[in-house]
Amino acid sequence: MRTVAILANKGGTGKTSLTIGLASAAAHRGLSVLVIDLDPQGNATSILRSQVGDTSVADVLAHPTKAMIESTIMGFQQGEPELLLPFRARYFGSLKDIWERRTAEMAQDLAVGLYPALLVSADTLSDTDAFLA
Repeated sequence: MRTVAILANKGGTGKTSLTIGLASAAAHRGLSVLVIDLDPQGNATSILRSQVGDTSVADVLAHPTKAMIESTIMGFQQGEPELLLPFRARYFGSLKDIWERRTAEMAQDLAVGLYPALLVSADTLSDTDAFLA
């Protein structure tokens, strides 16, 4: 299974158009496709005429399953380190809450799996030391 993520902070860069185009091409080749539209505007959802279910993305994020956590961790353990830079501060800022609100097993999976190991730098080591102190 191949996972493709298309993201940019700036609006109007063609993220939705590119996503719909890639999804359409993959589907025409007989591949199974899942498009997850996290944009508040929901244009991809509207274009694809998706049915609205009872579960929202917020529900899934608030109550993650082990499989979802493992999939997320795999995405953070590969790829371009510069894409992870914005998440380093959020990672260290949320560790205490993770350990307080999750089971020990889930907290450990998140803490170890999402550790910004690709961002080997003095800042990452300093943030790690500060958390462990």
